[in-house]
Amino acid sequence: MNSKVAFHTVNLIFAIFFLATLGACSGHWPPNTPSAYDMPLPAVNLQGEALKKYQFDAASCQSELLKRYGERYGSNSAITDMRKCLIDKGYVLLS
Repeated sequence: MNSKVAFHTVNLIFAIFFLATLGACSGHWPPNTPSAYDMPLPAVNLQGEALKKYQFDAASCQSELLKRYGERYGSNSAITDMRKCLIDKGYVLLS
């Protein structure tokens, strides 16, 4: 009987660990931010309304850069300018 209890205890611990791992993966890292034209947005540590405002500002920056760069939107210069635009709007970028 003791081996059955130990077996079930190990399975229970594994199940708890597995669920905790899944829970951690569903958090806000990386944040669910849109990307346009295969350029992912820089990560930020924002939630709720602040994250919505970031997404709106990022879309505004993307629109401005699309006009400036056109087909070269994915270039290193455009990526740098995207980051600069967001920093100029007051965001602290994590990546």
